[in-house]
Amino acid sequence: MVARDCFLPIIYEDEDLLVLNKASGVPTLPHTHSETETAVGAALAHAPVLAQVGGKPLEPGLLHRLDTGTSGLLVFAKSETEFQRLRQVWKTGWVKKIYRALVKKKASVYLKQIDFKKLPYTISYPMGHSAKSSKKMIVFTSEKKQLSLIRGKPLKALTVIKKIGKLGPDFFDLEIEIKTGVMHQIRCHLAAISWPIVGDSVYKGMRSSRLWLHAWKLVLPLKTGVLLDLEAELPKGWSNTP
Repeated sequence: MVARDCFLPIIYEDEDLLVLNKASGVPTLPHTHSETETAVGAALAHAPVLAQVGGKPLEPGLLHRLDTGTSGLLVFAKSETEFQRLRQVWKTGWVKKIYRALVKKKASVYLKQIDFKKLPYTISYPMGHSAKSSKKMIVFTSEKKQLSLIRGKPLKALTVIKKIGKLGPDFFDLEIEIKTGVMHQIRCHLAAISWPIVGDSVYKGMRSSRLWLHAWKLVLPLKTGVLLDLEAELPKGWSNTP
């Protein structure tokens, strides 16, 4: 690969870490080695040493993923030692992950069971990979949901709504913390309580130019024990959307 400047903003970098602000519409991972217009491609162009980290050529040093439509903080480890350390840290809950989401509320029976004036509010429905589509998750909102609808076992998922800002009739700006890291967790959980994210066509959100979900803040422990507190600026148009 020809070295070039990273086309995504660099939020933080040291000898061990590289943190990018991924734009909406940019895939996190390439499907082939020739595909470079991805977050992985941007990271490799800036820090070729990543190619030696993690053991997966298409995911070099990558510690987590963001959906293509999701923007925000994406973390890479630049050494194998740091990669393995942070992989373990990620599993222990020491990493704090805060997102922002723009949603449009829909009328639903679930809304009658939730008092959003009492925050934080935790959504704890288990989730599973859809048996019909690899691009969709299924939420178990009741025990009546059949296991035949998913592949494998239901997965524990905890999504915490911390703050709610009103943008207009039925439109809200949510601050969310995720305690687990299941595929489509925020998107699927919010859709399950009839607050789908604007621009989320998979989970029947309002049509928009993009998916309005942003990996906003991240707190993780450096190897020195110091907590690294990161923030990715909200995308343009956030307060004016929808």
